[in-house]
Amino acid sequence: MPTAQQLQHRKTNENIAVICSVVGLPKSQENDVDIKWYRENEPEAIVQLQRIAVSRVKQLSTRLLFIKPRVEDSGTYRCESKKYVLEAAEFLDIDLEQHPEDGSRAEIVCRVRGDPSLEIFWQFEGKNILEGILFVSFSGGSRNYEFRDEHQILVIPKYDSAHDDGQYACSAAQFYSFETVVINVTGYARPMITILDGSETNQGVEGRDFFIRCQATGKPEPHYQWIKYVDGDEQIITSSEKYVIDNGILTIRDLIPADRGTYSCIARNALDETRRDFNLTVFRKPKLKLLKNLTHTRGDTVDLVCEFSGDGNMKAQWLHLGEQWSTKRANGSISSHRSNSLADNGFDEKSLINSESDHVIVREGVGVVMLTLSKIDEDDAGQYQCVVENEAGMDQSSIFLSIIHAARVVDHGGTKRVVRGNMVEIHCGASAVPEPTWTWTGPNGVIYADGSKYILNSTALTSTLFVRDIEKKDFGKYTCSVDNGIGLPDHADLQIIEIEPPTVPDDLNCHEQNYPNFGICTIGNLMNSPPEKLPTNVTLYVMAEDKAFPDKWQTDSVNLTFEFAEDHRFKLYHLEPRTRYKIQAQTSNEAGVSGLSIPDIIETTDPWAEFIAPDAPNDVRYDCLGICKIFWSEPNDWGSPIIAYKLILKEIAHTEPRQYGSESYELDLGVDHLTANLPFLKPLTTYEIKLIAVNDIGNSNAYISSLTTSEYTVGGEHKGSSFDWLRLLFAIFLLLTMIIVIIDIICCVRHRRGLLATFASKFIGSPDDRNEKSKNALQNTKTETNRLLTEKQNEPKTVVR
Repeated sequence: MPTAQQLQHRKTNENIAVICSVVGLPKSQENDVDIKWYRENEPEAIVQLQRIAVSRVKQLSTRLLFIKPRVEDSGTYRCESKKYVLEAAEFLDIDLEQHPEDGSRAEIVCRVRGDPSLEIFWQFEGKNILEGILFVSFSGGSRNYEFRDEHQILVIPKYDSAHDDGQYACSAAQFYSFETVVINVTGYARPMITILDGSETNQGVEGRDFFIRCQATGKPEPHYQWIKYVDGDEQIITSSEKYVIDNGILTIRDLIPADRGTYSCIARNALDETRRDFNLTVFRKPKLKLLKNLTHTRGDTVDLVCEFSGDGNMKAQWLHLGEQWSTKRANGSISSHRSNSLADNGFDEKSLINSESDHVIVREGVGVVMLTLSKIDEDDAGQYQCVVENEAGMDQSSIFLSIIHAARVVDHGGTKRVVRGNMVEIHCGASAVPEPTWTWTGPNGVIYADGSKYILNSTALTSTLFVRDIEKKDFGKYTCSVDNGIGLPDHADLQIIEIEPPTVPDDLNCHEQNYPNFGICTIGNLMNSPPEKLPTNVTLYVMAEDKAFPDKWQTDSVNLTFEFAEDHRFKLYHLEPRTRYKIQAQTSNEAGVSGLSIPDIIETTDPWAEFIAPDAPNDVRYDCLGICKIFWSEPNDWGSPIIAYKLILKEIAHTEPRQYGSESYELDLGVDHLTANLPFLKPLTTYEIKLIAVNDIGNSNAYISSLTTSEYTVGGEHKGSSFDWLRLLFAIFLLLTMIIVIIDIICCVRHRRGLLATFASKFIGSPDDRNEKSKNALQNTKTETNRLLTEKQNEPKTVVR
């Protein structure tokens, strides 16, 4: 640094530079030195004045520069150097995601620790933020920012997410170090519930689902929680079989009265939470008080009381054996019923219209309906039902009225047939009030249950006896006796008989009547068989007489088994005309098989086709759960095979008097399948059905019935009609194709080219024409080029000077 004498008497307007250097420090500490210039009596160091500037020349040198100094710049200047123990700038637990509230006075915090000379700078969207200066952002907003706590807090008045959301850069400068941290700022808004309503206002219906919808605004988007107040306590609702929670919608399944109450919707986000209450009421179904069975004596007067509760307009009635009794109010239906005891609520006699019968009177009060039966008899015994219903549903309860009377047997098993060694079951049923006792006797005296041979299963009104391992001594008469102390006991006799193998059929008659394609056989002695030898099945063995061999009779013949019944006529179908058949019969039951009967003959006649058309189709059935289908059985063709069926359907618009609709269908059906699909029938529509069998002789009489389709019927389009249209379109296509082929052949003969080639040459030209045109075009091009060249050569030359 120059001496003071050297700086004396300097000229004005002559630039002067004075350098102040620090020496004697190790290199490792050179960055810890600060050199500053001061003017006498000035506390602040010189940074930049009008004609005086300070600049760092080297690491340990600072230059004081006088630019065109004046007389007033004269004075004493001093150079000071300080050696610091520097503290590095450190950001203190900065929250890199900060969320001020929208519309509030936002504070963005950037805490930094460092040297006292530390300076903090803020930037947003690449622009510096200065205190008190209006800042216009890229998004169009404007801001008057403030700083607090030495620029460690950036204050944004009335924060607006639309303009202020983004990344804010907080930079800390200290000597030669410069650190920056980026804070992502997103404005949040407190949640606010905007919608809270129910599926049916504030009232749900018992037994149905009910939903409460809660919708809220806020940033970030709120999530929801539901709470129900139970006995003053808050109960958090979670998803379960009872509750379904779906993004703010609470569904309460299968409402019950206990579901009524206050439900609170809580909308919560990171900033705050809010709640609103929803008061749910439940419209209750009727609920009946449990009825108790009654027992009375003949001639008594009985009151059957039914108490109930519920909401809304309720209808109450009593039912018994298909009859129903209810009351009607002269001034309209009851507006509301509540659960009340019979003692507290009398009957409104003036407002009731009682039953016309003196034997049955129905009265109704608030929450109670009473059925009074006068001078009861046994016909009044049985089950009575009280039924109450309202808009939400119904409830019912039953009471059994018993009339004291003597026990009597009303049902028994009759005669039982059993094979020796098996088990048999016989039973009796009784009517008795009070409950009776049962006694069984058999061929060997009174029967007592022993759990092995005899098993008794008795209830109040039925008793069943099981006899195991039947022996010869167990067959015979059994008696069930019933007694309840009222009047005389009653009893019923039953029989257990032993099943024996049936007798051989000895009156087989198959030749009485002759037909062309079927036969009828009777066996006269079967119905006269003793009970123990009655058959359960009859088997007929049928074989053409010319193919019958005695040693192979049962293996080669066709056997037909019929269940034995009172009608002992057996029909054999599908026989060949003009053929003799040998027939033998055999019977069977649980005990065994009889021998074969004496053979008989069926001799079929010539076909009656010359005289008789086939019988009408029979056993016609329908299935309309999906696409309607019709089924039938093949009728008797009288020797001339059936070749077709006709099915005629007509829509019935009105039944009485019968009027037909616009739709009718007639279908010709083959004989391969005795069924037909009817996809064109409409649901919930009635049709008249006629089914006719056709053979070479003619048409059978029509089988006529009506068919009403169900709501599940699928159809409505007649596929046959669509098929006819497809066939018509296909025929038109074939006809046009043939016409085009014929024209093409004619063109080939006359023009040596086909139809397509002719059209192409008409619009595009033939190959020869195209070659000729190409040559002419090329010649014209050459001529035009020559002409242009000639004209150019004849033009006068232009000289540029």
